[in-house]
Amino acid sequence: MRSILFWLWLGAMVGVSCSERPKRTLVPGVSKELADDRAKWIKSIHYDLHFTIPKDQNEVVLGQATLSFKIKTPKDLILDFTEGKQHITKWIVNGETEEVYEENEHLFIPSDQLKSGYNEIEIDFVAGAEALNRTEDYMYTLFVPNKASSAFPCFDQPNLKSTFSLSLDYPSGWSSMANAKVKEETVHGDQVKVVFEKTEAISTYLFAFVVGDFDKQVLSNGTFSMEVMHREPIDSMLETNLDEILRLHVQSLAWLESYTGIAYPFQKFGVSLIPGFQFGGMEHPGVIDYKASLLMLESSATAEAERRRAALIAHETAHMWFGNYVTMTWFDDVWMKEVFASFMADKIVAQLYPEVNDDLVFLYDHYPSAYAVDRTAGTVPIRQPLANLNQAANMYSNIIYDKAPIMMRQLEQRVGERVLQSALTDYLDSFSYSNADWEDLMTILQRVSGEDLSAFNQAWVYQTGMPFFELKEVRSEAVNEFDIIQHDPKGEGRVWPQYSDIMFSDEVGFVKENLTLDKIHTVLPINATVEDSRMILLNAGGQGYGVFTHGLGYIKGEFLFNRARVDLSRYEDDLTRGAAYINLHEYLLQEGFHPQLYFYFLQNYLREEKNEMIIAYLLSNLEQVYDQFFNGSMRADNVAQIESTLLAKLDAVEDVQVKTSLFNAYIRMASSPEAVDRMKQFWESEGLPDGIMLSSRQFESLALNIALKGTAEDESYIDWQIDRMDNEDRIKRLQFIQPAVSHDSAVRMSFFEGLKKPANRKNEPWVISALYYLHHPIRNEASVAMIAPSLQLLAELQQTGDIFFTKRWLDQTLYGYNSATAVQTVRDFIETAPLDVHTRNKLLQSSDLLFRSEKNLSEYLGE
Repeated sequence: MRSILFWLWLGAMVGVSCSERPKRTLVPGVSKELADDRAKWIKSIHYDLHFTIPKDQNEVVLGQATLSFKIKTPKDLILDFTEGKQHITKWIVNGETEEVYEENEHLFIPSDQLKSGYNEIEIDFVAGAEALNRTEDYMYTLFVPNKASSAFPCFDQPNLKSTFSLSLDYPSGWSSMANAKVKEETVHGDQVKVVFEKTEAISTYLFAFVVGDFDKQVLSNGTFSMEVMHREPIDSMLETNLDEILRLHVQSLAWLESYTGIAYPFQKFGVSLIPGFQFGGMEHPGVIDYKASLLMLESSATAEAERRRAALIAHETAHMWFGNYVTMTWFDDVWMKEVFASFMADKIVAQLYPEVNDDLVFLYDHYPSAYAVDRTAGTVPIRQPLANLNQAANMYSNIIYDKAPIMMRQLEQRVGERVLQSALTDYLDSFSYSNADWEDLMTILQRVSGEDLSAFNQAWVYQTGMPFFELKEVRSEAVNEFDIIQHDPKGEGRVWPQYSDIMFSDEVGFVKENLTLDKIHTVLPINATVEDSRMILLNAGGQGYGVFTHGLGYIKGEFLFNRARVDLSRYEDDLTRGAAYINLHEYLLQEGFHPQLYFYFLQNYLREEKNEMIIAYLLSNLEQVYDQFFNGSMRADNVAQIESTLLAKLDAVEDVQVKTSLFNAYIRMASSPEAVDRMKQFWESEGLPDGIMLSSRQFESLALNIALKGTAEDESYIDWQIDRMDNEDRIKRLQFIQPAVSHDSAVRMSFFEGLKKPANRKNEPWVISALYYLHHPIRNEASVAMIAPSLQLLAELQQTGDIFFTKRWLDQTLYGYNSATAVQTVRDFIETAPLDVHTRNKLLQSSDLLFRSEKNLSEYLGE
């Protein structure tokens, strides 16, 4: 009733135009044209913001804003506010109550209401709910890339940096955190008012606050303090995790201060650990948001999970310099902040884990994910043009997170580590608390290095795809050499300048030679050692980027290696072995393969492998072949063997963390009746492999897989699991996913129909987890009918979802299908739907394995 009365009052309060102003030619979102214009004449922006947050999530959030700025010459001023003037209850411009004019998600102020110099606008408003991420007992803002304007009127573009003064009213018993330190906190009955200090100059997408039923505490090592908010139960792992979270942040900050020569550039440091957060993390200065499950690890966590936690923390911390202190001018360069955060994180993690082969870590962290996009018909360049910020979410992909760091490593090797470090320091100093684009940095880098980097820049940053490398022996009376040929798959003669290597083996051992592959033909003389070589392997060190075929000698029908039938698993060097597996897998995906034989070989590789990272990669390839490149009958023929292989490997290894990876893979892949019975025993904590101690999340996974792969009666395991649990956030997650594993197709279809409503997609990680079970290969014969309506939601998902949601929706919807029906459904949609280029590319990326597996399977079955 209170909300109804409020809206009645709001309808009476909102100004309705009696005399219409001439229409502006404004489009929804923030066009580059509008952003460029505003950046030229609006200066010294400050927001004084207050939000009143009710306990009931169904009640509106009320806001008040005083927006001040300076201009030289008055002209019509455009503010961004997607909710429109119906959400405005007070509008005062320079002391005068004025009428509110709006058009296409914008509010505008005529020039005659403004003056040269200082201007001030006072606004009372109802905050838009889209980016407020409200639950029953907490709320957090998430404004990247341009959703600040859904919450309050603002100049929502990255290169109009502003200072913010924030105050909040919220229910007593709750806690809060924002970009700046707390200035004052007072309690009035059942309400708390918190006033925060003024921030440094930041972009609107970085303005943030978190409020709700959190445990808030300050962690300190004596010299450094950080605020932490979390909702974790008090157990034996809480203090251990918090201590490690503090340590990793401290070490990341120290490394970055040393590397850049610039002290941490913001007034305070804080983190909030949010259940079901949409991303791994978001780098708001003073209040970094993290997905809680990625930082709060259980005792059974693998070494890989621990290292990924360190990498995530290092990545978000690096953003304080790369992205926050210096911000891209426009979101076509969003990749800049991401590449430097990832690139610095790789360096930090290498220092944190000196015992780990950082070259192998870099290889597996970036290459498979980059190839997964770059091999597709929907691949994009690292730097893409962007006409409007409402399309900015499409800039995010594995190309910027994984291919761009590969490019940076190649660039660093080209100019040298010290030169790159010097150029980056110059860049940070030159644009502190301001904005810069990629070409600004390239200008500095070319000046500092003294090199012409234009060809490198064009090839890596502005063109799509990757090359294919072929090695030919050229022998005659006059010539005795190898020709390493770089092929452009588009046939346009493009070249990707890069460093790689080649390895030769004989009865004595191995010899490597470094290669600079900066032209179509790279000639290498054949010496005596090479001539007698038993094996020649391109890209043995995994540094080169592309499809490397030589040294694999693959024959599709027989799966043989021409060069002395070399077994890749027998390479003693982890990096060489790891690179060879990636080279092989990428080549097979490009050329097509015999799925049954490759599946046998992968199991053989797994049996012999000891390195945890390589084991994880082999497991992912096994799952990909099993789920994506086998049909139902082939999976049935192979399920007993893969279950046996995983259990035998579990018994054979001693490392507990490797055991955990294998155990988790067993839960995902095993599906025979015997395996389901075994999983039931595991859920009862009986018959567990030696060294396995189940975490709460593994119990949840077991319950879901038992329900999915067992009988309809086995769905009770989910209810029983819920009865065991005391973490309310995890209980709600499991209850949400539960209908997706139902044996009743009507229940599953009803759940899917519910996902068409934006309110039911609010917790995006839960939705993605549910889609995994809804479209599981076990069910895809029945679920194929959901593909078409899922694709029809794409336009809406682009508008309502956060930056990664549409791609993840597509990935989970299409993974595991390989039927002609599924292929035709996707192709029909691509041909008939009015797709913008960004959405079309994402669909082509996500459907790439579907197209390849259907073709590969039909050829295999036709043999």
